[in-house]
Parts: sequence; structure tokens; C-alpha cells
Amino acid sequence: MTNRRSTEVRGFVNFPVHLKNTNEGGMYVDLVVVPNEWGKDWMVCSGGGCFQMLNESFMGAEGFEDRKANEPPEGAPAQDWRDYLEELNKFHAGAFFFPSFYPRPAGRLRGYKVREYMSITYLACMTIGSTGWSGDFLCTHADLTEEGKALYAMMQKLYGKDCKIALQTWLDT
Repeated sequence: MTNRRSTEVRGFVNFPVHLKNTNEGGMYVDLVVVPNEWGKDWMVCSGGGCFQMLNESFMGAEGFEDRKANEPPEGAPAQDWRDYLEELNKFHAGAFFFPSFYPRPAGRLRGYKVREYMSITYLACMTIGSTGWSGDFLCTHADLTEEGKALYAMMQKLYGKDCKIALQTWLDT
């Protein structure tokens, strides 16, 4: 049996379990693949794609932490972004991956609508590491094991320059 608050590690991520454990329940890392350009589809046919549910505490994603509200994805129609950008002070990774959930305007109660918890459409999504340890950590490519780096390289080769790979870090609370 696994212990959610242990320093056990599974998968292809070198979690810093030697650092202070906040004992919040553990962490995991997902590798997701998204198109680089708004509206550009990697798929030749109309099928494919996958979604992710926002079911834990999203900590961030390498490569998406510095986006600003005035920088929508390349090619995004300005009209589609106008209302969204007006209420968004700072565009963080959560708003990119889960646009129906973020931002949460102050004083606005949210219902339990499944669509609000769904991600944008990904080309791929897989959990590549899990641990019972939790702390101040945001996974980067440098934190991957050699096997993790090989998997990342294979995904880059498969999806090419038209897509971006993101390492999402999640806190299990």
C-alpha cells in the first residue's frame, strides 16, 4: 500500500524528496502536448485529442509561467479574447490550460459544471511521475530522469515544431 505522505517516488521525475516535506498529500507531474498556434490542428482527420479534469491543486507548468494577459496565443482572434482579457490581471498557466475555470472573479460563486473543470484539448496527456512528498516544487525538464528525458525527446520528435510540450505540476491535497 502506498502512503500519500511518504517520500516514495514512482515514474520519471526526480522529486526533491530530500527537502522539507509539507505533508499535504503528495505531488504528481503530467506531460501534456498542446498546439503552438491558436486553431492549428496537428491531426489530419477530425478525431484525436484528449482532455484533463482539474481535480487537484494546479501548481504550474514549465514554459507557461510568464505569459501576460496581453499576450494571447499566436493567431487568436482579438474579439474572442476581449472579455476574457479585461477581467484577467495576470495570465498564469492555469488560465491557459483551464480557461473556463480561471480567473475566479472575487465574490463570484462557481457552480459544479463539469465543463468548467475541463482543460483545453490536448494532443496527449500522461502522468509521468508521482510521490507522497509535497513541497515547493515546479517540475522542469532538468528534473526528469534519463528515461523521462528520453520520453520527452520522443514526444518532441513525434509532435514536432507545431506543438509544445508542457510539464504540469500538481499538488494532491
